[in-house]
Amino acid sequence: VRLNRLHRALHNALTGKPHTLKIKSTEDGNLHRSLKVLVAEDNPINQRVATLQLNKLGHQIKICEHGQAVIESDLDKFDIVLMDCQMPVLDGLEATRRIRDQELSNNTSNPVYIIAMTANTQQDDRAACLEAGMDDFISKPVQLNELRAALKKSLGGEPEKYLNDDDRPLLSRSQLDQLRSNGQDEDFHEIISMYLEQTGKQLCMLHEAFAEQNLESISHISHQIKGSSANMGASQLADACSRLENESIAGNLPAIRQLLTEISGTFDRTEVQLRAILKE
Repeated sequence: VRLNRLHRALHNALTGKPHTLKIKSTEDGNLHRSLKVLVAEDNPINQRVATLQLNKLGHQIKICEHGQAVIESDLDKFDIVLMDCQMPVLDGLEATRRIRDQELSNNTSNPVYIIAMTANTQQDDRAACLEAGMDDFISKPVQLNELRAALKKSLGGEPEKYLNDDDRPLLSRSQLDQLRSNGQDEDFHEIISMYLEQTGKQLCMLHEAFAEQNLESISHISHQIKGSSANMGASQLADACSRLENESIAGNLPAIRQLLTEISGTFDRTEVQLRAILKE
């Protein structure tokens, strides 16, 4: 039991007011209000996707690139924090712990609602997020319907069921269609161009890191490519980078060499298809 969660439960019991955001009922019966959302995310592709998704849902957004920037923000001005777990300077778990400690020290009666965002979806990862003091958990790449459900839950509504695309094609058409639906065609094309430019540079950095046998850099870069590729619907590339991240943590250099060759070829094929989409 985390101290901040116990404190919140006791506060709710004594006041009879559960820790949920104020609810506004719309004509169609859905729970809705425009939320002020602070997004902690260091990947530019993921930042852009989050902005489009939240704007589409009618919410206001501010971006922070690491956990320390979140702590230094005026959290009283935000309804929700979407917290990536792996970030430079200060990761999402430690940032959440410090926020909760500050709230307890200040005797805050309405703690900020924190939703974890992570590409690691094992039960232990979920438990670590809740243990750190986060209120909820969504997996990356963040699906629009999953994000909508999590925000509705924060408002006191019942969570909705959603479907995940478990297939691993070169490009996930369902993810691309959802990405396109977040904004206008020019927004969709902008994200594709950003992704291709950024990933091309990151692949060069991966090969340089391998030449230097810098396993920490390989792990960090492969994690970044995994996240942005999953958001882009580049399923095979995301899967290969996930395996590369695991092998770099294990220090398996022969496996890393093979995966780098696979990843380069997969990216080349993915780039061809994405550039064809840009011409549509």
